[in-house]
Amino acid sequence: MQDGVAELIKTAPDAKRIYLSCKPAVLAERIAADTASTAARPSLTGTAAAASVEEITTVLEERDPVYRDLADVTFDVSYVDLAAAVAYLTRHHL
Repeated sequence: MQDGVAELIKTAPDAKRIYLSCKPAVLAERIAADTASTAARPSLTGTAAAASVEEITTVLEERDPVYRDLADVTFDVSYVDLAAAVAYLTRHHL
């Protein structure tokens, strides 16, 4: 995350920060299913194939604690479809 961005997120007035977490294997499956995303997605680590479980795991090991710290609510969407996630979050957190 770029310098200062976390502080901007933390201090945003009237903001509800929701972190949609997801298991690396599920993220890899979802990315692979979206051919447009897969074709345009660069490697974030330079050491693993873009959007591989290995790369996603490496990136999340660094980012997940930051995202959790910034979030007011963390919601695991690994096994929840989009409509159900939106309905739950809208009903309970917005």
